Amino acid sequence: MCRRTHLLRIPVEIRLQIYSYYVSSPGGYRYNHTSNTLSKLNGDPIDLGLLFTCKLIAEEIQGMALNHNTVTFSTLYSDELRQCAGQLHVTVECVRRVKIEFMLQMAGRLSTVMKQDLAHGFPDITPTLDELNRLSKDDLDQLKFKLLYSGYTFGANPSKFNDFITRLYDLITADPDFLDHAHAENCKDRFRKLPLEDQTSKRYALCLAKLLPLGFKDISQIRGPLWGIPTEGEVVQMAKDLDIIPSDVLHQGERNMDKFRIRGKLGTYPCRCYSVQDLWSRWRFSAAATAIRFLGSLALPTRKHLRQIILLEDHESIAKPESHARGLIPFCQENPRLRVDRRVNLWKSILPTTVFFGCRAPFRRPLTASEGIQSKNITRAIAPWVAEAWALESHGMPPGSFHLAIDGGAAKERAKEVFSIVIRDASYQLALEQLHRQGSIPDPISCLENTSGFQLFKDFPQAIEALVRGKNPNLSCSFDLVDFVDPSAILRQGQNWTAEQWGDNWSTHTPETFETAPELPVWKKILEKEHPVGDVLHMDADFDVATGRMRDSERNFLEVGEMMRRLYEQSRQRQS
Repeated sequence: MCRRTHLLRIPVEIRLQIYSYYVSSPGGYRYNHTSNTLSKLNGDPIDLGLLFTCKLIAEEIQGMALNHNTVTFSTLYSDELRQCAGQLHVTVECVRRVKIEFMLQMAGRLSTVMKQDLAHGFPDITPTLDELNRLSKDDLDQLKFKLLYSGYTFGANPSKFNDFITRLYDLITADPDFLDHAHAENCKDRFRKLPLEDQTSKRYALCLAKLLPLGFKDISQIRGPLWGIPTEGEVVQMAKDLDIIPSDVLHQGERNMDKFRIRGKLGTYPCRCYSVQDLWSRWRFSAAATAIRFLGSLALPTRKHLRQIILLEDHESIAKPESHARGLIPFCQENPRLRVDRRVNLWKSILPTTVFFGCRAPFRRPLTASEGIQSKNITRAIAPWVAEAWALESHGMPPGSFHLAIDGGAAKERAKEVFSIVIRDASYQLALEQLHRQGSIPDPISCLENTSGFQLFKDFPQAIEALVRGKNPNLSCSFDLVDFVDPSAILRQGQNWTAEQWGDNWSTHTPETFETAPELPVWKKILEKEHPVGDVLHMDADFDVATGRMRDSERNFLEVGEMMRRLYEQSRQRQS
């Protein structure tokens, strides 16, 4: 009699226990991007040969492998995908900036119906549009810099703000009178006479609307697939739709700009250029985006067997990774028993963004040998992760389905010291909000009054206080935390401070910089290992190096990237 028959003679309850031992793998499974399959944690293939011995056994064991094994995803990097990831990041960032420009320039032209539409979906952000109309040009320029580079979002969590500017953009560009307005304000002659710093992405897009109405549909469809992994062809097409070209092409022709030509859609109107030579080169997709891609490739009956996913965000990744968990919401909704455990490395995933003021910018500062982690930028880097995790259930994530852990690695004591800056800043925000309720200072969230450059998220202090007290169900740290600072003590200390003094004291931290602990490499070495300098991200462009021209083209190019650099320098001068 065959072994299969002996196995089937065992009571089904015992057989199921045998199956569970059979399918369980120490450490669970891990995702292999190359094959788009799962393997054991040590890399060995998964052996489920028992499924093929008998139809009844196959039916009984079906789905148990995913039931009993955690599936682990890590940030995704390969030489083949690096180019695609870098191009996607630049394209998504470009679309975001176009939409911010639209919001700033068109806020005063929104109809009542448009405002009602926005107020229905975004009641906390929409009133800010009326404030924009009262800003001076200098204040508007300063606000624009904060929105583009500092991560300021009118108090909303970053992905909610992105939803807002996307909806506003869609409403404006769907207006039948919009093309007439574009033509009236942006004729070629008037546009060419404007100073370069005034030739904004907004005017570029207005011109595009007039000359190529379908171009707006192309741009509005580029939602910024923040948690998607498109094909290389899709990314290249996005870049071409937006006329994004590589800065190395520009540098090859900058010595003789009057001879430099680019093949574009807009005649003498500018295309966008990012100084990609200044961007660090190891572009990665987040572990969350990788998991979303894999889950989307599975059939629904298979996905429903999953019970636990671990997302190891062990390196910095592209396109606002803190918001990528939103892409997992549909999978958690269809499978209430699925649990997502996201672990983000403090040193290699979160804090490197402090070098870029909260995002990968089209420029970077050269690091000095003695430079450490800037205390003034720590909260700016960590706060978006906290805000997104705190707001996830409001976007539809089932309660208990998701958890984010900030991992301090081996340097737990130093991580505790670094995070104390965040706790202190959260307490300061609570104190400022209390002063505002008393009428002592203006609203610290308001775009009219928030000149400190901090990115303030509504409910951020409450999220941090709940984290410190162990009452934040969606967020934890792998290291101990200092006690939450009582805001009343801060209020007593600053009872005679002016609003400016509050801002100055808030921006003053002790120590001013942190170095990593002995358990880790020095900060500069971590950055150099994560992002080796010198590799260039090439955007796909039909450029003839020999002639310094884009083939079959007679169109001038203006570098918007230089405008961004000048705005940055102007803002630094104002702050100093």
